[in-house]
Amino acid sequence: MENFKDIEGYEGLYQVSDLGRVKRLKSKGSLSERILKTEFKAKYNLVTLYKNGVKTTQKVHRLVAIAFISNKDSKPQVNHIDGNTHNNVLSNLEWATNQENSIHAFKLNLRTGKVVRGEKNGNAKLNKDQVLEIRKKANCGQSLNSLGIEYKISSTHITRIVRGEKWAHLKTKL
Repeated sequence: MENFKDIEGYEGLYQVSDLGRVKRLKSKGSLSERILKTEFKAKYNLVTLYKNGVKTTQKVHRLVAIAFISNKDSKPQVNHIDGNTHNNVLSNLEWATNQENSIHAFKLNLRTGKVVRGEKNGNAKLNKDQVLEIRKKANCGQSLNSLGIEYKISSTHITRIVRGEKWAHLKTKL
């Protein structure tokens, strides 16, 4: 049987279950309870919650862990025991340190130890040609702030690209 508990900070508005489902409770503005749809982004299931007109996005596995698993050692991360980040069932979750989580990922072959560089990195916002173009434009005198605006990234990140701190594997021939 599925058990629901209030979500911390959203008591009376939302609940999370031991099966990894989140529901909105009845309120003045809504006529009935309903299970919320989750969005899969950056490897994790996310859910959007509203309180007093403020929207927040929460990771479902963390909501389950906070509601159902004691964290007496104050471990900062929630580990998916089977390595499947879609599986947010209580029995598949545990609190872990960063080191414990990393060791677990290597044991399950979720991480190979290879560093993924450049546009093959899932977090990359630029491709090789854009990085080379940024370095060339900066070398020709274009301001780092204007480059940040043009490429929709921070001027700090632009600075690190130009200095070779980011995308260091990419050698620039100027």
